[in-house]
Amino acid sequence: MNNSKSLHKKAAGINQEGKLLQQFLQLTSDLWCIVTEDCCYQQLNGCYWKNLLGWNESELIAKPMLAFVHPEDIEATSKALFDLGKNQVIEKNVRHRHKDGSYRWISWKLNKNEDELICGIGKEIAANELQNLPSELYLAGDENIYKLIESTCEKVEFIKHKLQQTQRKLNFIKSEYIQNSKILINQNSHSSDIADIYELEKQIEDTLSYEKLLQSLFTTQEENTLEKIIDNIPQGILLLDSKYKVIITNQNARDYLNLFGKTDSSNILNKVIGEAIEELISSSQEKIVRKFIPDNFPEQIFEIVIQLLIPKPNQNQWLVTIHNVSSLVQNDLEVRKALKKEKELNILKSSVVNTVSHEYRTPLTNILLGVQLLKKHHGNLDSKRQIRCFEHIEKSSKHLVQLVDNMLLVNKAESDRLELHRTSLNLVLFTEQLVEDFKLVQGSYHTINFIHNCSCTKAFLDSTLLRQILTNLLCNAIKYSPDGGQINLNLTCNNNVALFKIKDQGIGIPEPDKPKLFESFQRGSNAGAIRGNGLGLVIVKKSVELHGGEIWFDSVVGNGTTFYVKLPF
Repeated sequence: MNNSKSLHKKAAGINQEGKLLQQFLQLTSDLWCIVTEDCCYQQLNGCYWKNLLGWNESELIAKPMLAFVHPEDIEATSKALFDLGKNQVIEKNVRHRHKDGSYRWISWKLNKNEDELICGIGKEIAANELQNLPSELYLAGDENIYKLIESTCEKVEFIKHKLQQTQRKLNFIKSEYIQNSKILINQNSHSSDIADIYELEKQIEDTLSYEKLLQSLFTTQEENTLEKIIDNIPQGILLLDSKYKVIITNQNARDYLNLFGKTDSSNILNKVIGEAIEELISSSQEKIVRKFIPDNFPEQIFEIVIQLLIPKPNQNQWLVTIHNVSSLVQNDLEVRKALKKEKELNILKSSVVNTVSHEYRTPLTNILLGVQLLKKHHGNLDSKRQIRCFEHIEKSSKHLVQLVDNMLLVNKAESDRLELHRTSLNLVLFTEQLVEDFKLVQGSYHTINFIHNCSCTKAFLDSTLLRQILTNLLCNAIKYSPDGGQINLNLTCNNNVALFKIKDQGIGIPEPDKPKLFESFQRGSNAGAIRGNGLGLVIVKKSVELHGGEIWFDSVVGNGTTFYVKLPF
């Protein structure tokens, strides 16, 4: 019983000590953490992690420590933790990821206890301390370029501060030297005093050497860093002073200047893109943007941006950036073409819906009315009226079949699946028979004349496609001549080439509609209520092209249209 009380008392004491230790650690200004054997955070002072690295305690506990370490430091950190012996203390500089995606240098002191738990206390490495680290440890690449610039600026400021201290020291020594020299001269000093003067001169020389060393260090640090930054920029970069002298440049800019720029022996920029720099830069503008195409590279497009950085009289500094925007312009053109194509497809889709719905509705309505009439009044209709209903249904059905056939034929033609099968034809006889068929089905409003002055009895053409060509052109001539009139089909043959000419006296084609007349679902804007689906001329053009021929037309609104078809055989 006593032993049990004693154990409880010891446990309470240990628990109290643990709480006190945790409370003490929470008051420390540094990061601390306890990491398990599998490198996961077990305990830490959350408020300081939040302030320094942006992470809440709940976002870190039970998470792998290495998940928050810079990728380039993971291997070295993992090895250091694995090799850490019990009760051994090591120091390790590690880049930790901030919640915003940047990285911060943390100097850790790490210790492993008997329970294989790793305890660590970390402190952020100040910018002026980073200069003591090897450069490869803190140059993290493009993703930390802004952090690099920030730390570099801090180092530059530190070096400037040292230079100012050195200059003050130098001024003090100089003034002391001048004062002592005057005293020695006035006192007609002995050789030992003159030796003091020499000692002062030596001290001045040493100080000057120290100053030069720091200046060299400052220049090297600043120039090397700046050079690394601008050399990794894909654009050409030029910094000009008020006299247009090139102060800073990168390799891309030097390459571009060789193509379309000119500098003199003093490194002053005289011309760029064929213009004098004085004319290109206007004092009233703080930013000039020009796009241009070099004469020796007509396929390339460049953009030059000139921006005033320091607007002071006689102290102006201009930043010039040169960028090859050929790919950007090409991408922009492709996007515009795609948008235009999409717009055309949307218009085409609307035209298809409107045309098909209109063209299909009329014959379907006729069929439906004929069927309903026969169904309702079949007993009261005489044979003539019944035959008339059947004829309407048959005619409408054939029209629907023709519409479907045209759609299928256009689809074949546009997908390059329309085939050409040449056979020997008597062109005169073939055309005469076709015209006679039209005369049988047409009314008295139109007179179709076939005129020929050749005896072409053997032409190798595709009879099916030729019938499509002539049928569509004759149908259009009849359809778009609502007031009737003469329709002439002329045929001439010469040097194995047949030339068909179909002329009507119809409504003609408006000038704005002519360029798109051979496209799907395109019709003349003056067609009005005349039935049509805008597919006939598409079929005609594809059929002519398969023969290796040509098609064109002349038309005047109100004076008719003439189509010409040239077919080699």
